[in-house]
Amino acid sequence: MKKRLWPLLVALFYMGTLFWMTFHGRWGSAYVVETDTLEGEVARHRFMMDLDSRPLWDPPHAPARSAFEAHFSRGSLPDGGVITVFHEWDLWLHGVLAAWWVGSLLIVPVSFLVYRRNRALGSLARLGAGLVVAALACLLFWLAIGGWGPPAPLFFGVMGLLGGSLWASVYARNAPAASAAEEADSHA
Repeated sequence: MKKRLWPLLVALFYMGTLFWMTFHGRWGSAYVVETDTLEGEVARHRFMMDLDSRPLWDPPHAPARSAFEAHFSRGSLPDGGVITVFHEWDLWLHGVLAAWWVGSLLIVPVSFLVYRRNRALGSLARLGAGLVVAALACLLFWLAIGGWGPPAPLFFGVMGLLGGSLWASVYARNAPAASAAEEADSHA
């Protein structure tokens, strides 16, 4: 495979994943009931359920109250609730970062071992390496606190993207340019 094709494929993977995920938005709905407490404050009770995956620009219609009653069959829902539809941005972004992380598990070793002098691929690989390091840090932190659920995977994912982007920009600025012999070899 030509050396110039790898950076294009990697960039297409990252952008294609983001494009694909715009057609698969994570939507939810909530039945919210406000009640007065004995102290005179207002308490909000939320009954939430997931909705079908839809594009980001096409939110689903709000389900009927009967859909909530069927979903929460343990008891009856209080009257006077308001039904809202919302996009679950955290789950959506988690899906994007998880796909990028899986792709980075292939991209990073190929870049570091096979195409060391390719500046574009090296920059994209460093972005992916930031995600891999962040996922490992999240896992280690999770094990250190006793395994009660992943501790803020979005925080670690965003920090991985930021750290990988910083590393990529420093690398792109300081990486040596490919020699003329390597350029000729890449066109062959």
